[in-house]
Amino acid sequence: MTTVLTACEFNWDERNFCYNTRLNYTLHRSGTANEVLDYAHSMRYMLFNADSVLLQVTDTTGAAVAHKDLDLPPGEYTMVTWSNLENSHHAEELIPGVTRMDKLHLDNSGNGANTEKLYFSSRTFTVKPGKQNTENIELTHSHALFHIIVKWTDFYPPIADDWNLIMRNVPSRYSHLVGKRIEDYPQTNTRAESTSGKLIYTIPKTHGENLSNHSTQAYNHPKGYVYGDFCTFRHTNDTHQLVSLWKGDEQQMKEIDLNKFFTTMNIDLDKNLRQEFNLTFTIKGSEVGVVLTEVSDWTDGGDLGD
Repeated sequence: MTTVLTACEFNWDERNFCYNTRLNYTLHRSGTANEVLDYAHSMRYMLFNADSVLLQVTDTTGAAVAHKDLDLPPGEYTMVTWSNLENSHHAEELIPGVTRMDKLHLDNSGNGANTEKLYFSSRTFTVKPGKQNTENIELTHSHALFHIIVKWTDFYPPIADDWNLIMRNVPSRYSHLVGKRIEDYPQTNTRAESTSGKLIYTIPKTHGENLSNHSTQAYNHPKGYVYGDFCTFRHTNDTHQLVSLWKGDEQQMKEIDLNKFFTTMNIDLDKNLRQEFNLTFTIKGSEVGVVLTEVSDWTDGGDLGD
């Protein structure tokens, strides 16, 4: 059954507005301030009815991403949003009245390049007759960012423009269903700094059988190491991401299984709300060591998935 959207019938704060439901979007990175306009540059809104059938799709950019106003008949709805969609794409056609939420996927397979910095949310809400409704929705980090440094104990890498970092076995498909819902405080330096109370984070379900390989250019640093960045879909505890360094077609660092590293460090990637890691690989002969140098903007490594 396809729901028909109604005309304006309600007042909001004693003023006439053409909606009975307002969705307010927030994004907290490392403090209590709402930084949604700093990091969410575009938004795709997908509204589903109680039967999980798509009703409408809208895209917006700029300041409009912070709010979504709707005039809806009474009933239950789910709003799914993706922020910063550019290279990633929906694997299925978005057809209102036909497309189902459980059959819809976001895909980045076959690309091989870094993805955009995605943010996701899913909120189910109820519209009651004659009532006005406000939902405050937190966008959840739905990308993994790796700042990689590779250095040698007894070797100075040649200056070249053909350095490449490769990461294999990277998740490349999201469902539009919620894989995990976490209620937690904003990621502040101390919990006492949180004045907004707990937020509800929704992490999209990752399809572990859909994997891709990512390649990113690496660069020489004047201090004698090579560095580069990966930006991918989120990783899970089952991800066996293999990282290696190449110069042209010659491998300069053997593949390192970061799953072993995250397991040793007790980092729970299933629950980790912000997958941003600075990793330093140190090559000494045939051995490679890995250390977590810091997590951007967090103190003492932050909460890495309690």
